[in-house]
Amino acid sequence: MGDLSKNFNAGEFACRCGCGLDSISAAVVVSMQAIRDEAGAAVTVVSGLRCRYRNAAVSSVKGEPPYVIGWLGDPSASDHTRGEAVDFMISGFSRDKTFELLKAMYAAGELPFLRYCYRIKHDAKTNVHCSFGGKKRKLVFDEGIHH
Repeated sequence: MGDLSKNFNAGEFACRCGCGLDSISAAVVVSMQAIRDEAGAAVTVVSGLRCRYRNAAVSSVKGEPPYVIGWLGDPSASDHTRGEAVDFMISGFSRDKTFELLKAMYAAGELPFLRYCYRIKHDAKTNVHCSFGGKKRKLVFDEGIHH
């Protein structure tokens, strides 16, 4: 049982640096619960909310300080810093199977807050990034696989 929804707790979405930041958006929680329900499997939040320092540390732009305008460390450039994005994986689902599930749910109108989604490739993990809320993008689904 979760404290935010049937299956999710606030701690799952909190910044991983230990700063205590845990203000994830309701759109993320509602959407992630819908994904969990549709998948019928456990969903692991790999990265949810990030403070500006954590975001800069995990940014693909290594060595850039926080607040560099236009880079991932900049709060205005990352949906994670606003509590509107989550990187996750579904138990028993490949990265591609998860991506296809999300596309089907979006097409069926089951993810009304979804704004952007792409697959992430890591050495030991398979996961997907989704942004919920905020600005709409030209393409909701980026077919690339990002590092």
